[in-house]
Amino acid sequence: MKRLKIVVLRLDRAGKTVLVNYLISKKVETQFRPTLTFSIKRLKLSDRTIVFWDAPGQKNLRGTWMDSLKKADCLIYLVDVGDLDRLNESVHEFHQIAQNVDSLDIPLIFCYHKVDLPYIEENLEECKKAFDLEGLYNGKIFQLNTSVHNSDSISAVEEILLTFDQ
Repeated sequence: MKRLKIVVLRLDRAGKTVLVNYLISKKVETQFRPTLTFSIKRLKLSDRTIVFWDAPGQKNLRGTWMDSLKKADCLIYLVDVGDLDRLNESVHEFHQIAQNVDSLDIPLIFCYHKVDLPYIEENLEECKKAFDLEGLYNGKIFQLNTSVHNSDSISAVEEILLTFDQ
């Protein structure tokens, strides 16, 4: 069975833990605590074991992010499209990551997350402009609009993960 290490990064409160838990259980969790250390969770998907490294997103814990990317098969980065107040902070953190992972050559699944929120279209466009992924990230990029309230968007993440070889 193939084993894939998937590192999941984002700012705190962006919905990353809820997304990982939904991928594993297919249930939307409504109660959760902040991620304070790496949470490692496994999902059997076809002939693969996907090992998610769910990283803490609080500012004082982000220093651990880069070490987690060593030997990663994929990076998933989430941005909360409903939280434009933190857009610049998220862009800054992603730029730091992108500058440091060039040599790792790992694919990126970039999730514009929480797209189920009302009146999100303008926010989504603003987020896409702010990140300018094509000019920033040198590896293969998959851009998705995701919500745990839309199973098709989560299935798209799974389909991408099935394309990766160990």
